[in-house]
Amino acid sequence: MAAVQRISCSVCQVSYNQSYWHQHLFSNAHKSAVRARGLEEGALFQDGIILHTTSENIAYDVLFAPTSEFTAAAAQESLSESADVSATIESFFQHFEAGIKKRIREALTLHGAVKVNGSLSIILRKLDIDGNILHMNKSLRTKSEMILCGTELDDWVRELVRTLLTKYENMPEKGSNWSLSHIVDFELHISKFLPLRGSSFIPLPPLLYSSPASDNSEKSCN
Repeated sequence: MAAVQRISCSVCQVSYNQSYWHQHLFSNAHKSAVRARGLEEGALFQDGIILHTTSENIAYDVLFAPTSEFTAAAAQESLSESADVSATIESFFQHFEAGIKKRIREALTLHGAVKVNGSLSIILRKLDIDGNILHMNKSLRTKSEMILCGTELDDWVRELVRTLLTKYENMPEKGSNWSLSHIVDFELHISKFLPLRGSSFIPLPPLLYSSPASDNSEKSCN
């Protein structure tokens, strides 16, 4: 029977079966440990903290999390019923915008083209029938997009914020009186863009090949 491969997390000082490794990297425990180490090392949280990376930085995830020094509305523990959710989320991304663009530019310098998506972790709250405050975790995720060296990152960040606001307004929980309590963090997922490429020549059937409308010539790529 083959031995189960285990991978050690240098941040959390624990090891996991390979099948659970990816789950651990995105766990709250790992994020908390990364954040704690960042505070110990005096990390610049505006630039984000690396959650994990693969070999040659083919893919990595960056955590943008508020610290005690972040005083914008996005980090407040609770919001009034009349609070402007749009302003709260926009304030959060204004604080981290420079760091988000810096991390993407670093990846573009390495790879020339990358795929990027994000996940905004928030806490929702509502009152139950007894007047008690209930809380629930929620993640708003965006689709992966290709970013090139010529992509205007200012426009990309603005579109990112608009997408997350739309997802917040359309989430099913809104119909059950859940509202935003506060923002926990934002995870930026970056990976090298690997386009699909043809690898072989496949000849057409004789009937199609003889048609003047077809071009099935074999070409060589240098």
